[in-house]
This record gives sequence, C-alpha cells and structure tokens, in this order.
Amino acid sequence: MGMNLIAITFLAFLNERVVEYFFGKIKVLKPALLYVSALTGIALAFAYQASIFSALDLGIVSAYLWVDFLVTGIVIGGGSNYLNTIVEFVKNSGKAKEAEAKAIKAGIEAGYPIPLG
Repeated sequence: MGMNLIAITFLAFLNERVVEYFFGKIKVLKPALLYVSALTGIALAFAYQASIFSALDLGIVSAYLWVDFLVTGIVIGGGSNYLNTIVEFVKNSGKAKEAEAKAIKAGIEAGYPIPLG
C-alpha cells in the first residue's frame, strides 16, 4: 500500500482519458459516464491497492482495506481535477493549522494566556 499521491493522480488522469476515449463517443452512455468512471476508478484502486489516506498522510487507517480502496476508487473516478481539489483542500488546511500554531506560540511568548478552545 505504498502508493504515493503522484501515482494516484496518474491513475485518475488515466481513468479520465480511458473512459472518455472508450465511452465518451457513445451518446447513450453520456448520462452514465460519471458512474462508468466511478466503477473503473474503483477497479483501478483495488487492482493497484491505492490508498488516498496513506498517500495524503492523514493518519486515517481503515479497519477494512476494501473501504479504503472504495473511497480511493471514487476519488480516482472523479478525475484529476477532483483529486486536485481534494489535495489543495488538505494542503490549505495544514497551512491554516500552522498559522494558528504560530499565532498561539507568539501569544504565549507575549505573555497572553493559552487559549483552551
């Protein structure tokens, strides 16, 4: 399960292109492309044992690996733009936590009491 974020992004990109190439031209399937993409993303996640949680190093561990692969497959099925949105959110939340920690540290050094909330 040592798949990194670059590999998962590649799978999302690959899934996006393959689904569009094989199913995008079929007019009857246009409304179902979202579901086809999700199913192929889930298949890729299971085949390559991809874990978005370990790739983002969130500290989230599922008791059932299949749940991890299922969630990762849905993310892969959403495509590379969807994955990029998730990565940016995680990255920005980490920056917000760092800024909050620096502000608390500066406040403590200035003699203010430690916030409890």
